Amino acid sequence: YDFDVDAEVLAKISALESDSDSASIETSTISPYIILGEPLYYYSYSRSDAVEYAEEWYDGVNSVFGEAGDDCQNFASQVLWAGLGADSTTGPPVVYDSTYGSSYIRLWQHNNYYIGHTTEATGYGWHWDNVDGFFWLVNTSTSQVEGPYGSVYFNLNYATEGDVIAVDWSSTSPSIGTLDHAMVVTDVTGSFGSRDTDDIFIAAHNNQTTSAYQSLDDYTGYMSESHFATAHITGGYYY
Repeated sequence: YDFDVDAEVLAKISALESDSDSASIETSTISPYIILGEPLYYYSYSRSDAVEYAEEWYDGVNSVFGEAGDDCQNFASQVLWAGLGADSTTGPPVVYDSTYGSSYIRLWQHNNYYIGHTTEATGYGWHWDNVDGFFWLVNTSTSQVEGPYGSVYFNLNYATEGDVIAVDWSSTSPSIGTLDHAMVVTDVTGSFGSRDTDDIFIAAHNNQTTSAYQSLDDYTGYMSESHFATAHITGGYYY
């Protein structure tokens, strides 16, 4: 994959800007990172490929991944998988246990669940099928570890096609650990950095959207912007 300079610059800016918005993550004596000592390669994120996947599967189940019990984040992870290249279900762009072992807490693969993932090391369970786990994974992503790369914002200002947004139905102060439902952004209006609920169109499972481009306002009953978080995806790093 070619190195996408614009995406990488945006990623660094996003990471810096998110410092004040991201939830604080408790550290643990268990390191969430394994570095194999080889160079990581930057995978650019094709938002058009991600949206195309959402168009195809918003109202169906891809048998490659099946349907999770709470299928919203499973579907969102599939969309991200497609945008990162969709090469394999056992290698990049997933982070698979054949490389790191089943207990590695940064695995990103369908149907992975390991009891150690719910310890204080992350607190939020597995990362492909669980919205809090996925947002933790993105929020702690770096260019030094394998997997999806991006930034988390507790607003909708930076939501862009191919991003994952989540809602906390009961609180106007969402955090990683209180997120209830994941959706995929398929279209936006307005300006990057100042978007709101009426600028965003989505596809979602587990309360399926009426189309691949349902308005967020309509889908969530005109809930205020303060209930939402954005996982703004800019690429991924892989061996």
